[in-house]
Amino acid sequence: MGSIFVFVLLLAPSIVWAAPPTVAEIVADFRTVFGRNPTHAEQEYWKSRRDDKPMRNELRGAMYYVKSQGKTIGAPRILSAKDLAAAVPRAFKEVYGRAPTTGEKTYWADRAICGDIPQYKGLIGSMSFHKAKGKTIGTGTKEEFCARAQVKKSGVSVNTGLGIGGHRSGPVVRIGIAELKDAKITSDGKFFLRLPDNRKKIFSPENVVKVTYHEGVYVVQGPNKYRAELESPVKLTPIGGAIMELQNYTDRGASGRNYNRFRGTMEVRANSRKTALWAINELRTDDYAKGLAETTDNAPDAFQKALAVAARTYVLYHHLLGGRQPQNGFDIGSTANDQIYRGYVYEGVAPGFASQAAATRGQVVTYNGKLIATVYFSSSDGRTRSGEEVWHSSKFPYLKSKPDPYGGGVLRGHGTGMSGTGAIGFARKDGWDYKKILTYYYTGVKLERGY
Repeated sequence: MGSIFVFVLLLAPSIVWAAPPTVAEIVADFRTVFGRNPTHAEQEYWKSRRDDKPMRNELRGAMYYVKSQGKTIGAPRILSAKDLAAAVPRAFKEVYGRAPTTGEKTYWADRAICGDIPQYKGLIGSMSFHKAKGKTIGTGTKEEFCARAQVKKSGVSVNTGLGIGGHRSGPVVRIGIAELKDAKITSDGKFFLRLPDNRKKIFSPENVVKVTYHEGVYVVQGPNKYRAELESPVKLTPIGGAIMELQNYTDRGASGRNYNRFRGTMEVRANSRKTALWAINELRTDDYAKGLAETTDNAPDAFQKALAVAARTYVLYHHLLGGRQPQNGFDIGSTANDQIYRGYVYEGVAPGFASQAAATRGQVVTYNGKLIATVYFSSSDGRTRSGEEVWHSSKFPYLKSKPDPYGGGVLRGHGTGMSGTGAIGFARKDGWDYKKILTYYYTGVKLERGY
């Protein structure tokens, strides 16, 4: 084929490829179209258009089109998210009539880099929307923008009928952390105690609040001889995203760190026997998912996403049913009896998992339009077990026995639902994505977004 192509070219020596317009020609055509010489920015823009308008008459035609829109330059040529982020100052000035501040530029550039806004037209449209509301930026973090973009790409549809909507980070869930004789709680920022008459007692960063319980009364002691006696459970709430710390609780993992710091509030309440105090972490579902300690960043992304979706579904399944330990006031515990949860500190140990959890925001597993008990276990002996085989119950039709070729060879755990070792094998060796992993281990299910 190559020799035929050369032969054809040799027979057509009269073909002459036109050179792209020179700078002088661009300036002359701009003067013809707009009646004046171009500014430096206008000249640079039209020079950049020579890639897609290599003929002088094409470039001049583009100028006339832009003029018909009342402009002297068109939208920048966007080939990547970085190009769009670089175009933020220009778009901002076009909408707001001035250059953006550092904070404004960062906000819009983050949305562009993450793919939350994929096109220049969309950037202009979103800025115009915010301008109409009297604002220059919206709310949200880069992590949230990237997660939102991932959700859009996932193609998972929203089901508002699941009963878990209403907040972009999901319902508030309650996690039982530990039973203690007393609880000593502090924070890296300001936090407050809600009093019965709805007043607040505000504590400073690093202040330590001690809670004890005796004969139906909660005694709260703080700095400067502060003391309060309450008949209801004690709730300490952070201000401005501060991180709470359960000072007299120790849970050390392989990293040697103490996993005793948590997002959200810390509640202290007497256990059902009135013999000890439960420390309960109350936080949004997606903040809970980021602190799950069931894997490491060495696991494939697909498995991490599958685990995040399963963990989110599991806690919300029990949340909707009133919790596994309603007598103690929480939805699930923080140990392997439910799901191993280590909170804020673990986010720093496994930031990749926290990112993958955020990328699946709001996604859950459903069967016949309802959340399921997405149980999982460590490894299998070559097959998973059905729910009937393990729990002698027909309540779990989605838990069927499945071949588990990468299961590890030894059964560790109850054996039903998703096999951790098996799922990692499917992701790493067969290239399965998280949707395929979940719909394999849980039979007849769908992936949907509940919020």
